Amino acid sequence: MNTTGPSPPETELAQRLLHELRVHQIELEMQNEELRNSRAQAEAALERYTELYDFSPLAYFTVDRSGTILQTNLAAARLLGTERARLKHRRLGAFVVPHDLPALSTFLRQVFEAHAAPPRELRLDGDHEPPRIVSIEATLARDGLSCNAVVTDITTLKAQQRQLERIAHYDLLTNLPNRVVLADRLQHAMAQCQRRGRSLAVAYLDLDGFKEVNDRHGHPVGDELLITLAQRMKAALREGDTLARIGGDEFVAVLVDLEHLRDSTPMLVRLLESASAPVSLAGTTLQVSASIGVTLYPEDASDADQLLRHADQAMYRAKQTGRNRYQLFDVHEGT
Repeated sequence: MNTTGPSPPETELAQRLLHELRVHQIELEMQNEELRNSRAQAEAALERYTELYDFSPLAYFTVDRSGTILQTNLAAARLLGTERARLKHRRLGAFVVPHDLPALSTFLRQVFEAHAAPPRELRLDGDHEPPRIVSIEATLARDGLSCNAVVTDITTLKAQQRQLERIAHYDLLTNLPNRVVLADRLQHAMAQCQRRGRSLAVAYLDLDGFKEVNDRHGHPVGDELLITLAQRMKAALREGDTLARIGGDEFVAVLVDLEHLRDSTPMLVRLLESASAPVSLAGTTLQVSASIGVTLYPEDASDADQLLRHADQAMYRAKQTGRNRYQLFDVHEGT
């Protein structure tokens, strides 16, 4: 009877196989642990991304080619003034003023066909008056079937831009055009005169006695007086004429589409009457007058700057000869 066990080589082989099996088992456990860690990390990253997406101050939209909303974040719901759940499957165009719908359609078509489009400004339809203004930017998604858009409310920014433009072009006190707008309108009016064979008058107006009002009653009362007189003088002109404040108590009127000098007379008389009419302010009655210098183009065949200087010279002549009147610039005498 044979009672001997496995030979030494067989024992070594079995032990080696068991060891390799154990090593492989450990490797599998390590790989499984790595997969579990990777999945946990991926889930954590996704959760962080979702939080960033949901709570971002920017309004995010995912829309298809037709503009149907597929997904939004909370900021998008706030921007459109509705619940997030109510936005899904609605058209983004439903929240845009009808006049801007073609611009939105063009924008989406460019994104899906050219994979890029310049940002567009759109106005949102709603209870706001005037409508809120937004800027939309978008990139095509990887699937090519949707795009991811960022919509930013730029209403305040546009209002600030308009205010800066107004500061640059209009007098803040009287809301009349300033020198910049006056120069542009005068050049335009001169070009029209050449095309139509007509004339225009440049009237340089300075208030008489305004300094005394300021000195006696103070600048706030003087400012109110300027506002009132500016409104009156503007109302005295025709729709196509321009009245600008160029500083202090000095104004310039451009009277257009004249056939003869006498055609400007009614407006000049109304300007004098508007400036000299009494004004009740601060419990008192104030009264000033105006001296006006006038030059006529193209009889005075000067450039725009020279026309203003000639009208200014004539205005000083009006002051010297008694005030509360207008004086024509004499192109032959130079005064």
